[in-house]
Amino acid sequence: MRNETETCRPFAAAPAMKTADLPTAQPGLSPEPSPGPLSRRERRRLPLVCVACRQTVRFAWRCRRCDFAMCQPCMDDNRWGMTCNNITWTCPDCGEENNYGNQ
Repeated sequence: MRNETETCRPFAAAPAMKTADLPTAQPGLSPEPSPGPLSRRERRRLPLVCVACRQTVRFAWRCRRCDFAMCQPCMDDNRWGMTCNNITWTCPDCGEENNYGNQ
């Protein structure tokens, strides 16, 4: 326990880093940080390419987590391995369960 006379001291500030202390960039890699994951709006603007038939399509079933995309004809052909109840489907890349959106 603390005494009433004892006061809280703020944490000491970390010493300032010099440019020479920073790790050097490896050749072929960008020194700038990645912009991060795309927002839902930015993902909607990207062209949809089916992973099974490699065609650009207007509509594809997409995983919420990893952006796995499969067109409707390919999803119909591969439904036997991706769903057991015809309400949800499991992404083969990341294992996330997604719904068909019709229930």
